[in-house]
Amino acid sequence: MKQQCRSSLKGIVVLVAGLALTTVTGITHAEGWYVGIGAGQATSDADTDGITFLSGPGPISVDETDSSFKVFGGYQFNKYFGVEVGYIDMGETSATAPGTDTYKFALTGFEVAAMGTWPISDKFSLFGKLGLVSWNSDVTFNVAGIGGSVSEDGTDAMVGAGAQYNFTKNNGVREEVEAFD
Repeated sequence: MKQQCRSSLKGIVVLVAGLALTTVTGITHAEGWYVGIGAGQATSDADTDGITFLSGPGPISVDETDSSFKVFGGYQFNKYFGVEVGYIDMGETSATAPGTDTYKFALTGFEVAAMGTWPISDKFSLFGKLGLVSWNSDVTFNVAGIGGSVSEDGTDAMVGAGAQYNFTKNNGVREEVEAFD
């Protein structure tokens, strides 16, 4: 059972879009520390080929979208370069087959990234990220009435891009997309 869960996890790619409503402190293209929070939507590309359902053949229903949230902070060395760390909860993906067979994948992770910023104006900037995410996946399953769970962790590359608008020197909003593989 453990190998079946593990093989299905390897095909998951999570995109986190819309981490908006980000409160940022001290990041108006200047040097210094900043912190933020975000909420959005996580979408996974669940590979169900490795999952064997004992309840028999039939269509598999997969819910690949869930809410996500993020807490992050970083240091801007100059108006073009910074580093960022964060904790992200990427929600849950579930797969259900006819009968009672279910799998649920919950993903969380810590990320660290180098960040390049392109200031368009005093208030608006574009940015890109490249780094690593250390993730943990908790898989719970119920197959033919027998339940269990498996945890797996690993480290993978992450990339991101987005835009930020600063209302004041100490507050702004972000829209970003991050991909983990």
